[in-house]
Formats: sequence, structure tokens, C-alpha cells
Amino acid sequence: MDALAEKLDARLHAWKPETAARARDRIAEIIELADHDVLDLARSRAVEQQVLDLLLSPHKGGGQASMNPQPGQVCWQIPGSPQKRGLS
Repeated sequence: MDALAEKLDARLHAWKPETAARARDRIAEIIELADHDVLDLARSRAVEQQVLDLLLSPHKGGGQASMNPQPGQVCWQIPGSPQKRGLS
């Protein structure tokens, strides 16, 4: 057995049942994607974090985002926040 498969087997038995079940579901999804040679369609955690960092970062150049964007500026508002965010 592959070292990764051995590690996974040991962890699945060690984790709480809910955690093991969630891990099995995600691993099954990855296997399905790999079987169809479309792993690149799965969202990576790193890409999600980059998007979150971009959405939560202050307006380019620092300071508060403009409530009245300049032409060509993209603005959005985070739900629950009265402040709009933008990127030039």
C-alpha cells in the first residue's frame, strides 16, 4: 500500500466519525475529478484565500474606498458592511 494511503487509513480510524465522514466525501470528490482528468476544476484553498484577501483588502493606495467610484473602477460592498470596496 502507498504511504499516503496508509496515512489516510490510519487517520480515518483516528478522527471523530463526523470528521472522517467529511474527509471521505471530499476524497471521493477528488477521485471522481481525477478519474475524469479534471482536477484543475476543483477550487484550491490557496485560490480561495487570494480572493478573500483581495475582497477584504483596503482600496488600492490605502485608505477608505470611494463611495463614488471613478470611471473604470470596480466597486463592491461586503454584505453587512456600509462601506463599499473597490479596485482600480
